[in-house]
Amino acid sequence: MKEHEPRSSSRTGWALLGLSAAFVTGAAFLVRGAPTDVPGLEVATAEDVVDAFLHLGYALVGVLILARQPRNLFGWAFLLIALCFEASLFAGAYGTYGTFTHPGSLPAPQVLSLVGDMLFVPCLVLVATFVPLLFPTGSPPTRRWWVVGGAAGAAIVLATIAMAIRPGPVDEDVPSAGANPLGIPGAGGVADTFELLALLLFFLAAIGSLASVIVRARRSRGTERRQLKIFLGAVVVVFAVFFVPDEPLRLGGEAAQISLAVVVILTLPIAVAIALLRPGEEFGAPATLEARELALR
Repeated sequence: MKEHEPRSSSRTGWALLGLSAAFVTGAAFLVRGAPTDVPGLEVATAEDVVDAFLHLGYALVGVLILARQPRNLFGWAFLLIALCFEASLFAGAYGTYGTFTHPGSLPAPQVLSLVGDMLFVPCLVLVATFVPLLFPTGSPPTRRWWVVGGAAGAAIVLATIAMAIRPGPVDEDVPSAGANPLGIPGAGGVADTFELLALLLFFLAAIGSLASVIVRARRSRGTERRQLKIFLGAVVVVFAVFFVPDEPLRLGGEAAQISLAVVVILTLPIAVAIALLRPGEEFGAPATLEARELALR
């Protein structure tokens, strides 16, 4: 490894964190004063803004991972999750501002609205496939498991192409937002086919990533097993929150919903930080000779 690589990766990571922060700050400014009487238009709430800032936790943990292990792809995955989410939020807010809040004040608002929807695709795929596939070493259990990552990447490409070429309104829920500026007349059938293939590949990749976690857990020993236990515990907590009954526990208020959002969004990055950033502990390396041999197959 070159001597300058750790510093270069760390600087790039911090730059991406700063860019993510700039996106969410810009979005928080652009959503102010958005109209609430446009049919189908969802206006960002205080909870949405808080959620957006909380997602910076992914970027921060990603930077800290790269500071210790620059080639760990898991750190880059965490950074990209935050960047895609915040950029998607900014692009959507830009589109709303330029189309409805102050029409004509910003150039190409429909393009940005489309980009905002597109960017949410890699964010979702990264969380559902690459995060479980790459944890904790930054690579799949064996090289053969990269086929799962390939399927996930293909799903992203097909889904974004489908969104780009589909003719009609840029936002089907808000017809008054205008037409898709990149839509190709008569390409609706192709877009539907691409979208169906993308969903199929995403489903297969998600199942494959779950299977990779099971395989890794069965083979892991020592430090890696402890890391997986922490990670899976966080996943259980996140899923449990989604099934908490709101009405019996009086969790329908804004403060309660923000509190639940804090738990859902920050549990995973906090767990990853605990698992991978323990002082004096080397992470991302197989704990036994047997595990190292398996990783090379």
